[in-house]
Amino acid sequence: MLSREADIRSSRCRGRGVKIQFGKRDPILLTLKQLETALNPGAHSEPWQTLGVLGAMGYRVGQAGLPITVRQRILEKVFREPRTSLPQVDDVREWGEGQSRRRLLKIAKSIAAFTRNAQRRRPPLREAIDDWKTDLAWLRSTFAVGLGGVKWPST
Repeated sequence: MLSREADIRSSRCRGRGVKIQFGKRDPILLTLKQLETALNPGAHSEPWQTLGVLGAMGYRVGQAGLPITVRQRILEKVFREPRTSLPQVDDVREWGEGQSRRRLLKIAKSIAAFTRNAQRRRPPLREAIDDWKTDLAWLRSTFAVGLGGVKWPST
């Protein structure tokens, strides 16, 4: 594991990675992914480390998740709230205004991405996947019809 005090000297090595120099030792070459993992151990061991808008609003699925009616209330609130009322996480600007096509698609694309990522895991997170698919179907039938022409993401 690298310490945060590592002396990072050369940021590019002909597109292959990052050269790290530890004091007087010989430099080593790391890919950017290896460097990020070394500087932040554990960040890549669990897939959803950062808390996004949905998580900050209390949205949870799977074994430790919420009942369907509670999840639907949270999703409806996320869809309807003005952007200024959403949790101020890094990507909040990407969510568009409340009750907009952009907001609905951001919610749907996020949940579809969670689903695809969970399906790749071994073993897959079956209960969470089922919850996400149920929530996507509910979002589509409840909100997409009124917005017309929404290209729905696939899982």
